[in-house]
Amino acid sequence: MDVGSSNESHDSDIELSDSEYESLYSCYSGEDVEGLDEYPTPTTSVSSPDRYGVFERLYRCHPLSSIGKSHLEHGNQIIMPRSALALLLDLEVDEYPMLFKIENRPSERLSHCGVSEFTAEEGSVYLPKWMMENLQLDNGDFVDVKRITLVKGTRVCLQPHSSEFFRVSNVRAVLETSLRSYFCLTRGDTIVVNYNSKDYYFNVVDTKPNSAVCIIDADVEVDFVPSLDSERQFPEPPQPAKRETDLPLSDVVKPQSLYKTADHAAKTGAKVVVAETSKNKVFQPFTGKKYSLRD
Repeated sequence: MDVGSSNESHDSDIELSDSEYESLYSCYSGEDVEGLDEYPTPTTSVSSPDRYGVFERLYRCHPLSSIGKSHLEHGNQIIMPRSALALLLDLEVDEYPMLFKIENRPSERLSHCGVSEFTAEEGSVYLPKWMMENLQLDNGDFVDVKRITLVKGTRVCLQPHSSEFFRVSNVRAVLETSLRSYFCLTRGDTIVVNYNSKDYYFNVVDTKPNSAVCIIDADVEVDFVPSLDSERQFPEPPQPAKRETDLPLSDVVKPQSLYKTADHAAKTGAKVVVAETSKNKVFQPFTGKKYSLRD
């Protein structure tokens, strides 16, 4: 972990177009920019740490793959700039691991994460691809990062996207090892774990006791619900064989057409079935079985 110099400036200005700032200022301040003579100076600071004693910053986000950090894709650890570490040290943050709420305010999507290192360019953060997709972020979009504290998790419910994961030997051991790359879990997220060079995706269906929990050094019970493709695991029950009376009408020959089909049936070996209707049934007396007291 790189430790930044405390002499560095904590704020670095970001150049925004008028349209970009209009959207951001309205979103984060709740005020309409129409009618303002001039916009406030845009910086990465959303809330003043000196005034409120909290860390909350606005950064441009980029995928981890753009800086060759693809090994962090299977987890929720982000990379932040060195000035962020200097600011956190000034705030005397002594809780580890450091956890953050990361939010795309325009889309009202949020998640939670830890930090891997403080080596990003000033004004930027680098996120896993799955997290950017969950937050509906594109490369270069703005994201709000705020330091928070999460309670220890007690229960997590996951839904695999593919039933193939259940064919892995010792599913729980594999998942326990894979989840060590995650500092926390957020209800509603879709996370990814890698096993034997294959990615497996999971929906975080539920977390207890809160909607976001820390899972580092926590005794967490992990439950599963049926996978998204579970309906394909159960084939349709076989249909019973059709009886002659169940044949479609096209296969049933009416009595009056027998003379037309007799020759054809003889030549092809086809079975001729006579459809019985109430109209053709005629009562015939004394045609039943004969019984006698002598029998």
